[in-house]
Amino acid sequence: MNSFSLRDFSHYARLSELSRRVLNAAEQVAVALNHPRIGMGHVLLALLVERRSPMCALLHECGLNEDRLRHDLLRGDAVLLIGMDGVLVGALGYAEHFGRHGIGTDHLLLAMTANEHGEGLLREYDADPDWVRARLEAYLRRQ
Repeated sequence: MNSFSLRDFSHYARLSELSRRVLNAAEQVAVALNHPRIGMGHVLLALLVERRSPMCALLHECGLNEDRLRHDLLRGDAVLLIGMDGVLVGALGYAEHFGRHGIGTDHLLLAMTANEHGEGLLREYDADPDWVRARLEAYLRRQ
């Protein structure tokens, strides 16, 4: 795996167990598809199928088009391969902002909605990033 490695992320230890599972699943998808790096598309798919995470239900509820996402990942669509570096740093910031030590799947998805490429990716696959962001912020305030 070229470029970014999860284990090189300086705050890897702060990832929740569920976030690690999601990112490891994303890495497995990237490797299986012979993609050069873990991209936002891989992480979005992993969030969508990780049923232990509330983000799975939220992504299904917002209408994210899983079939198109899978199809485009198989094709190696370049927009899906954009790296996660900025999103992971953003997720750390959101965890701290909401008073959490650990970086949860909710923080990962929230950081994706705040990232230019992540926001575009959500729109591309029929999810409204503003709706997702509002739901996540309300969810995190209740925690």
